[in-house]
Amino acid sequence: MSKCKCDWSAEHTADLFKRITPITHKEEEQMEAMFRTYLIVEVEDRRTKHFYCTSCKGSSDFIKPHNMPELDYDPYNDFADYYNLKHGEQTHCPFCGNSAEIVYAGKMGRLCEKMWQQVKVIVFHAEADGWLSAQAGYATKSYSGKNWRADIEYWPQEQYMFRPHCALQWERRYRYIRGNWQLRWSETATIHEPFRPGSNDYWTGRDGRSYSVIGLCDCIEKTDLRYSAADQFIEKKESGFGLMRYLGEYCHRPQLEMLVKLEFNDILRELIYCHRSNPRLVNWKATDLSGFLRLDKRCTKLFMQSEHRSVQELEVMQMLKRDNSYDPETTAYLAGLHIETIRQLKEAADARPIAEAVRYLRKQKSKDAAQLWVDYIRMAKDLAYDLTEETVFYPKSLKERHDTAAEMFELKADEKSAKRFRRRAKLLQQRYAFSDDEFTILIPKTMHDIVCEGKALHHCVGGYAERHCDGKTTILFLRRKENLEQPYGTIEMSVENVANMIQLRGDHNNDIPRQESKEFIAMWLHWVADGSLRDAQGNPIVPENEETRIEMKVTA
Repeated sequence: MSKCKCDWSAEHTADLFKRITPITHKEEEQMEAMFRTYLIVEVEDRRTKHFYCTSCKGSSDFIKPHNMPELDYDPYNDFADYYNLKHGEQTHCPFCGNSAEIVYAGKMGRLCEKMWQQVKVIVFHAEADGWLSAQAGYATKSYSGKNWRADIEYWPQEQYMFRPHCALQWERRYRYIRGNWQLRWSETATIHEPFRPGSNDYWTGRDGRSYSVIGLCDCIEKTDLRYSAADQFIEKKESGFGLMRYLGEYCHRPQLEMLVKLEFNDILRELIYCHRSNPRLVNWKATDLSGFLRLDKRCTKLFMQSEHRSVQELEVMQMLKRDNSYDPETTAYLAGLHIETIRQLKEAADARPIAEAVRYLRKQKSKDAAQLWVDYIRMAKDLAYDLTEETVFYPKSLKERHDTAAEMFELKADEKSAKRFRRRAKLLQQRYAFSDDEFTILIPKTMHDIVCEGKALHHCVGGYAERHCDGKTTILFLRRKENLEQPYGTIEMSVENVANMIQLRGDHNNDIPRQESKEFIAMWLHWVADGSLRDAQGNPIVPENEETRIEMKVTA
């Protein structure tokens, strides 16, 4: 986990924040544009209405003439189209032309709770000595009674100061001091994003950490962070947040400018959003591109020609470089595999060059030849096959030899393995057993269940039975609730991260179960990540809301 630490010292103290430029009137006007515009209508009598725009503050009265349809000219005729609009309809302001929502004052009540609005804003300023400051907080706008001229209230919750080699943040939080809760500013240990995710983000699909930015592009050119490429990061970032983390990391990792401009999006994404700096793959102390990627100039040029420039592709190139067996075809093949499969492939190849194994796999007709061969080599070692023999290590008919090894592997299972299997099945039942009205997660009870699963769905899970029993991997069954006896999908879970699903395969390794059970799998993994909570009867405790009403029960 990469943490962007704050650089508090005797030189850099909280006194720096006292010199931050206050919010200007121009910035308040920019905040005003972020709010929804209301065209408020107050009815004076049967013929007279008063219009007021909350954006441009324009207002006027409209008196409906008796013969309005027949008039050639009327000083209030510009409002004729607005007279019959209903409460809540969308229109345009007659004063400024902005899109607006019609609101009848009489329907809102004195408190006007429905008109209350709030936006998340970060305001940047260029400070003395090359510092870039930022104030992050909530801008709110509320109305009450007939006071439609509501001003924006902006209260910063987080403040930042950035300069090369120094990043500082302090936050305003309630502290329990001398028996009372007081709102105080305090230093933070690390640079983090100002807004936390909301409790309903998982269900709504929206991210509560998103915010708007004011003044960055105008101010950053006047500071020592003018070369940070933060403006380009804003244009390319995938989510509505991450900018503050980026600026904090740039203060200590100037290579971020290179990552943005050369579109190393995968490496950048892992650092900013996943907090992984990947020091094993990239050298953050390097001053040139080849040194940063830990590649020679030839491989660096080929990596730059790649379309994705992903972390996985970089790891593949470094692995091939160490084996002195690099070629574009091998890299292209490995880059299309799951990173875990690549590591297993490297382990299966042992002392042999991985490029040699890739040339063999490319000749196979199966699209899952890599995983099939890895499983075969693993079973062959357990069955004491002579892998020094070329035809054994690289069998001509991989699928046939794999199936034969799987059958032999089943015969090798003994009672001791069965006991260990049953003990582990009890633990997995508590951790993973889950069900809804359509799908169910089942725990294999014997090694024979896993072998039969592989035969029924025509894939290689039978070779995983021993590793599942030893706790080196976890195999689960996905079933349709209407037919629990019929194999439908097979799941492999990570042992290190119990909520990480490595793969989900159906008949002949198809992806149909993954697609059809997408929502169920997402909810199940979320429940596992939260600790597989159960009630007193053993039923899974799953958060419910209006959009998701699912009754979860323990799998029988």
